[in-house]
Amino acid sequence: MARCWCFLDPESWQNLLQESGRLDGLGISSLPIHLLYNSVVYFETSANKYWVYPTTHSHLTNTSHSYGNSDFDALKTSLNDFEKLSNDECLDAYGQKLVSGRSDVILILDHSTVDTEFKYTVRWSGDPKRRGAEPYDWMCGREPWADEQCDVSSLDVDNWPLYSDNKWVNKTEPRVEYCLSKRTPEYCKLALNIYLLAIVVGCNLVKLIGLGLTWLCLKQQPLLTLGDVMASFLQDPDPATKNCSLMSKSSGHRLHWGPELREWLAGKHRWAASVSVLRYTLGVEHVSVYETPSLTALWNRGFGQVSVDALINFTAIMSLEGPVGMVLIANLPQLILSLLYTALNGMWTAMLVGVEWNTYGQEHKGLRTSSPVGNQRRTYWLSLPLRYGLPLLAGSAALHWLISQSIFFVRLVIYEDGTIMVSGRPPADTPP
Repeated sequence: MARCWCFLDPESWQNLLQESGRLDGLGISSLPIHLLYNSVVYFETSANKYWVYPTTHSHLTNTSHSYGNSDFDALKTSLNDFEKLSNDECLDAYGQKLVSGRSDVILILDHSTVDTEFKYTVRWSGDPKRRGAEPYDWMCGREPWADEQCDVSSLDVDNWPLYSDNKWVNKTEPRVEYCLSKRTPEYCKLALNIYLLAIVVGCNLVKLIGLGLTWLCLKQQPLLTLGDVMASFLQDPDPATKNCSLMSKSSGHRLHWGPELREWLAGKHRWAASVSVLRYTLGVEHVSVYETPSLTALWNRGFGQVSVDALINFTAIMSLEGPVGMVLIANLPQLILSLLYTALNGMWTAMLVGVEWNTYGQEHKGLRTSSPVGNQRRTYWLSLPLRYGLPLLAGSAALHWLISQSIFFVRLVIYEDGTIMVSGRPPADTPP
């Protein structure tokens, strides 16, 4: 007498332990689909590493004199490629983590505020892949190792100084009059990862083959509905529970019952009791701990838009290298949502199966089975009626789409002087 049992719950791990390895394989084949599918086609964008050169108008136009910086001397011969920006426009263009469409910038200083010992040979780098500092810290005169964060919005556009604690200056604080910005082409495209596509297609083929084999080779009648279970036990009674009427859930778990008289007192049961205390606790904790963001702010960010301030560089946080780890992290919420859908489906199944069981004691009607015989009724749903199942499916599909537009993989290509410097550094983007 084996005395094994299963739950009427699609999320039960106990049921998986009772199933064959082939069915477990079909379940495992869903993991790559959840973790890879949304990154098969991804967005590729670009950013520029640039250099900042402080100088004055007179020194810039004096092409006959060299200041010991070959790169800066070369820029002086290509000033036609530069666009004049006001201080406000310059701070707006370069005061961000990723600069695209612009590269090197020349700061034109007020000659009356420049000290005679000012070092014109010094330049500053705006490097988006530099760790521990923002690429725009030069605007506030910050050193790369400084702990203070540069707040670009606090700078006075009419009186923008290069502070005296900066290496650029010695005694005075030169004021920036305007900027000269070099325009560069912007690069962006949609890309296809053929390897991820092959994995996703392979997993779907495994599922398709499994469904076909199940349809053609399944010999035993599966227990898909409560009516299937009742019809099976009526046709082939379980010897392990013979003469054990009015069994409780706890006695079913222990599996050590025997034929004996049992006292039974009927009572009322509420649907709320179908949900475990753990689920209630986790739900209340989630609502009370996590702060709900502003819907207006989320809407203004847009859906599926690459937001610079929402880029997450997992290379620096978790020492991840390569796109595979980034793809798995970016798609992990899809898997979590699928698990939540399964948990909610299981909770509603437990509630509605209890309701269906009670209806058989209230009126005479045929069992709802997947293969009806005689007066049995053909089922049009498995665990959830359509009025519950369809809204749940629609809500799950909408949430999957919203997550795919909120957290996704982005490949970032960094250019320096028109050539690719590095690619794929901060590829996980979370706009909302």
